[in-house]
Amino acid sequence: MWRQYPEIRDAIAAIERVIGILERDGDLSSEAIRPHLTTINTAPVAVAKEGFYKIGQMCHPKCLGDMFLKSITHEEWSRELDKLEDACAKAFNRIEPEVDRLKQEELK
Repeated sequence: MWRQYPEIRDAIAAIERVIGILERDGDLSSEAIRPHLTTINTAPVAVAKEGFYKIGQMCHPKCLGDMFLKSITHEEWSRELDKLEDACAKAFNRIEPEVDRLKQEELK
């Protein structure tokens, strides 16, 4: 299964970490991320890869980067978002060239 790749596991862990930070602060932005994580965890690979792309796009300063969180400094939050964006890009790039082969694996 494609979720065995380290890039995928790292990205899912980064997504869950950011969701945890947001939820700890009571920020509802986590609700915007969760559907994409569900897609990553449940959808066929060709659709799941788009979840990584969409979450990576949310790391922009005008989206999640604009957040003020009580439990983490702005610098720490920026680092978390940089890690998340990088992890999502690596996961997307790991899946993209192999979509056809991975689709066949899913059908087995």
